[in-house]
Amino acid sequence: GARLVILNRDPTEMDDTADLVINDEIGATLRQVVPLD
Repeated sequence: GARLVILNRDPTEMDDTADLVINDEIGATLRQVVPLD
């Protein structure tokens, strides 16, 4: 089955159903994973 990842600054109603939840700023988080040069 599919996996659900939630990347959002604030908690959401769907957090309990997600496989991974990251509560942080999207820009700061993605810069650590994806090079934006």
